[in-house]
Amino acid sequence: MKTVFYIANYLPATVASRQAMQLVEENLSVLKEKHVVVSFQNVDFISRAFADEFIHSLSKNSIEAQFADANPAITEILKTVKKNRYQRNNTWHNIAVTEINDKKQLDLMLSLI
Repeated sequence: MKTVFYIANYLPATVASRQAMQLVEENLSVLKEKHVVVSFQNVDFISRAFADEFIHSLSKNSIEAQFADANPAITEILKTVKKNRYQRNNTWHNIAVTEINDKKQLDLMLSLI
């Protein structure tokens, strides 16, 4: 039988920060099981930042999680974050910097946009 971890027992219905993950992680680390059902019952919204931190924490602690009772918005955020965690683009981009010394140069630069 899998342990059910209720997010709403530790956080409000709207979770919008990475820092909120600290509360969850402190309580999740108490669980000895490596397979957990995470219930989003009574949770209306989670931010992408929280979802990213949450997925990272599960991975770091080698916890396999099954998500339950999540509304469509939460499901979509979790799905998107999981997908993008493994497809991050680590390429560097060069950014052009142009020095503008007067209004005429500024007007010229803006006309090119």
